Amino acid sequence: MTREEFDTLCRDDVRRAVEENLGRDPLAVALDRRTPHAALVATQVKYLERARTKLPSYYAARCILPPRAFEQASSEACAAHKEPAGDTALDLTCGLGVDALALGRRFRRVVALERDPVLAAVAARNLRLLGAANVEVVCASAEEYLAATTERFDWVAADPDRRSRTGRKLVRLEECSPDILRLLPAVRRIGARLCRCSTSTKRCGSSRRPASRPYRCTANARSCSSTTTARGRCCGPRRSAGEA
Repeated sequence: MTREEFDTLCRDDVRRAVEENLGRDPLAVALDRRTPHAALVATQVKYLERARTKLPSYYAARCILPPRAFEQASSEACAAHKEPAGDTALDLTCGLGVDALALGRRFRRVVALERDPVLAAVAARNLRLLGAANVEVVCASAEEYLAATTERFDWVAADPDRRSRTGRKLVRLEECSPDILRLLPAVRRIGARLCRCSTSTKRCGSSRRPASRPYRCTANARSCSSTTTARGRCCGPRRSAGEA
């Protein structure tokens, strides 16, 4: 999504058009000459409909949903299963802000980092609509922010991008963005524990991995699939003996 598209979607007449066209076939909306910025409105109609189940709070608040960010976002059901709680939290990978929203219900204050300026603006607007007044969106990369901050946090959350620029699925932590392994010294410096979302935990509620099922966590920082401290020690739930 471009800045121009975001600004257009914030206009009152375009917001009304989105509201009026909810429930219609997005293709029909895109071809409707009576609809202002029809293609843009059609895309929002499409993703708001999908948000009914994946991001119901975002649907209810009529949030702006950039397609790529929506596809990469955790579901609200999955984000709600994160266990950390405390006073302050830092989210290194804000995106649409789904994890930050969930953290805001468990922490007094949350800082969420998003390096893309347009997505940062989208997330900040959406979080205001969602009433998350204790979540601050900062437009900065994880590397930049951790190098400059003097603030200390109880927890740091990260859901690194596991797709390469060509769309290839990435498995090793050091290949993902941001590189969590390289950031561990900076995380230690701010006194935080690290919670990393994995592919398995993002399947919450799916038939492949029910939300109530425990997930594997190893002490090896290169393959840890759940929650680790900044020292690399596993502190998440483990699978029971004999579990596949």
